[in-house]
Amino acid sequence: MVVVLFFFADLPLALASTRLLLLADQDMTVSEMHPDSPQWQITQHTLDAGVGRGGSPVREGRSSSYLRFNLSAIPKAGWLENVSVDAAELHLFVLAHALTPEDQHFIGKRYLVSVNGCANSDWSESTMTWKTRVCQDERVSQDTKIVDGNTLPVPSSWDVTQELGRAVSAGFNHVTLIVDAQRLLNCSRDPLEGRGCPDVEQVGFLRFASRERVDFGLSVVPRVVLTYSEHPTSFMQFASSMLATLSAIAMLVGLYSAVKSIRKRKGR
Repeated sequence: MVVVLFFFADLPLALASTRLLLLADQDMTVSEMHPDSPQWQITQHTLDAGVGRGGSPVREGRSSSYLRFNLSAIPKAGWLENVSVDAAELHLFVLAHALTPEDQHFIGKRYLVSVNGCANSDWSESTMTWKTRVCQDERVSQDTKIVDGNTLPVPSSWDVTQELGRAVSAGFNHVTLIVDAQRLLNCSRDPLEGRGCPDVEQVGFLRFASRERVDFGLSVVPRVVLTYSEHPTSFMQFASSMLATLSAIAMLVGLYSAVKSIRKRKGR
């Protein structure tokens, strides 16, 4: 008698991680001093964040920079696999900081730079303005870092794992990040600890390289370095367990049949 044993392969519970480099497909600065003008500094190929002073009549105003990244290279979660973001960092190249002439005598060239997540990626760098900007209030804080104006130009990075993870889990095709900056007074204590610096906005802003500067290399343009993993869903884990159980049962049944067949031969 020929005994056939059926073996069912157990499915892996974790797949290998994948590392991606995402370049911004849209980036722009909106300015309170130019509330109706989209991409008013586009010819400079820079992004601004902070507080400036200018115009006629002279006035102060905030600037924020918006970055959008395409997530289509990341597989979508489904019945068989979940996708999770293990780590994600936003990289920007800080070119310079700027103070108006009347502010040059102030002490303090450090900036508190914050990156926030925005759930609305329905905007265009050619049309959005300060008045029409998305996520004026609905922002999710990601990471904060101090940039010293005396060390510029310098590359810097911020942890955006939370926002990228949220966007990927929701199956979004794009994610938007907002960069803001505040110039700090000369503080004896670290402002990140919440003490030592007054909570006031000081005139001064940072200038970052925009995506148009790609000719200078990928290390200059805004980018997100992301690592994601694919994992079987609960359904697939259950199916894997069932297949492993069936494989064990099939092996036992096959062994039992083989032993029974040997005994019958000996009894003849």
